[in-house]
Amino acid sequence: MNKKILIFGGDSDIATAVKELHPNTVAIPHPECDVRDSKQIKKVLKKHSPDAIVNCAGVSNVQLIKDSNIDRWLEEIEVNLIGGYRIARECANLGIDTMVFIASVAGKYGKPEHSGYCASKCGTISLVQSLAFEGFKSYSISPGRVDTKMREQDYPGEDKRTRLTKASVA
Repeated sequence: MNKKILIFGGDSDIATAVKELHPNTVAIPHPECDVRDSKQIKKVLKKHSPDAIVNCAGVSNVQLIKDSNIDRWLEEIEVNLIGGYRIARECANLGIDTMVFIASVAGKYGKPEHSGYCASKCGTISLVQSLAFEGFKSYSISPGRVDTKMREQDYPGEDKRTRLTKASVA
């Protein structure tokens, strides 16, 4: 059976790889749906009536805590964690019970210059566990280093041979 999959953050590298593997996928890019807006999420879900969702929406802001910009830190929490919560809540209310969230190994282990990202991904992992306890088919994927534009932005010049491929995560 081919499930209709809807991907939030559909312009991300991982979303593109998922779409290549699963042709019955609708990828919703950020400009079309900001995961910080529950009304936009609900509108997209109702329009496409997916069987399952994948949340690839995410941001990463490299900054030391002592020099950090609170607005950039909050952006990571709002997009990566609260955006996932908003998606989960709207899915639950519409009867969509299969949800996959891209978390990160950074959600299990803090990293320098990534406190907001790590905290948001840790929260995503716990959110998914809570959803499962509430009876949803919820999953988090916590890859390590993946060869994406976001990774290159955060770690320019890193040896790409040490990175997972987008297809392996998809």
